[in-house]
Amino acid sequence: MARRLLMIGQETSHHLTDGAAMLVLTRKIGQDIVIDGDIRITVSAIGADRVKIGISAPSHVKVDRAEVAARIAAEEAKSSVIVCG
Repeated sequence: MARRLLMIGQETSHHLTDGAAMLVLTRKIGQDIVIDGDIRITVSAIGADRVKIGISAPSHVKVDRAEVAARIAAEEAKSSVIVCG
């Protein structure tokens, strides 16, 4: 579905399953996306089924792959459980 929304040279939005909108952009190798002035996402390589991106952000900004962030959140939730007994 997202592939159909990517139109060369245009920006469009896509709605996520939770109803939030996602801005979908097209970029070429070496081109950047800047977020809030100090977070830079650079397209490093494009393969048959993968896109390599580089992320430059201030040290206080936590950057993780989604599966890593989910694992960390689960571990933090597990460790914050208080057992009364």
